[in-house]
Amino acid sequence: SASSTQMVEQLDVEVPTYRFHDGVVEIPGARQRVVPGEPYLPVLTVERTLPRGATVTDIAVDVERSTWVELDGHLAVPSLMGGNSPIPNSFSASDYYPAGLSLAIERLSPGGRGSTVGVSLIPVQYNPATGKIRIWTKVALRITYNVPDTGIAVSSLSADKGSYSPSESVALTANVSNVGAARSVDAWARLYNGRTGAPLGERELRHGLTIPAGASTQALSLPLAGFGASLEGKQVRVELQLYDGTNGDLLGSGETTIVVADEAAPSAPVGLRAYPADRSVALSWQPCPEDDVWTYRVYWGTSQSSLGNIAEVPALAPQHTVSGLKNLATYYFAVAAVDLAGHEGARSQVVSAVPAVYCYLPLAMR
Repeated sequence: SASSTQMVEQLDVEVPTYRFHDGVVEIPGARQRVVPGEPYLPVLTVERTLPRGATVTDIAVDVERSTWVELDGHLAVPSLMGGNSPIPNSFSASDYYPAGLSLAIERLSPGGRGSTVGVSLIPVQYNPATGKIRIWTKVALRITYNVPDTGIAVSSLSADKGSYSPSESVALTANVSNVGAARSVDAWARLYNGRTGAPLGERELRHGLTIPAGASTQALSLPLAGFGASLEGKQVRVELQLYDGTNGDLLGSGETTIVVADEAAPSAPVGLRAYPADRSVALSWQPCPEDDVWTYRVYWGTSQSSLGNIAEVPALAPQHTVSGLKNLATYYFAVAAVDLAGHEGARSQVVSAVPAVYCYLPLAMR
């Protein structure tokens, strides 16, 4: 019988932005799971192409390489009769639900160019007792599978630089090993959103590429212009796939990551709010809709015309607390978004706040 090799691949799925509105966490590209008596939960599906004949033996989460943020709030729970009334005891009211990151193999479909494995995951957990919503901003997946030996492997793949304009071509360098005789292969590139894992398109790079026996270095060119606007402003995972020129079997693959810049700056953040406290002001705003927002810049000062203080805030956490302020002084704040290419968008509206020691009386004493 033919021999096989156990392979382990890392697949990082990132949630670059999200929106929490009316008890629902909305994530671009995710569908909502609606089960009466359970919270609304977004479901992401990512795909990976494995060699034809591959058998997936395990899909696991590398928690140490994964990251999450927590929000205060409550998820809506659809009822059997409509509306959002929770059904008692339908899920735990004191622990996070789901208890862990929910994963499932959605499909493993063989095709002429390998087997496509679809993995569905729920990157949100909810604790109704504490009112905490945990959003996994990066899920590091580990896929283990057995694959028939093909004799060809891509040991590394690199690009000539890290960032490209949408009209450029990527110069790829692949180090390939071949334990058998020289073979003719077809080289293809599959592109994925580097954060969400969503497919962005594919292109044949070379038909009838000869892979000599032993180790070799292959130079390939990937034009980006034909993909249109789908790549602009995104971190793109490029997967090189080598197919048997005779029967179309996937023989080996490798990947690298690039950034495709855009020329448009992000929109101005909206919904900026300021919450003063003792010598500090907490700020929050709505995430910008563009999926290439990399960071937010918070500006503040004691005059609307002179916001000379700047803080950088990760795009996944649209909130920031400015500390070390003087009580009873008026401070002004604004926020701007910055994309992967370094373009800074327009600033939000300016809001003001006065830090102080605030005392809140119970309603009965007012």
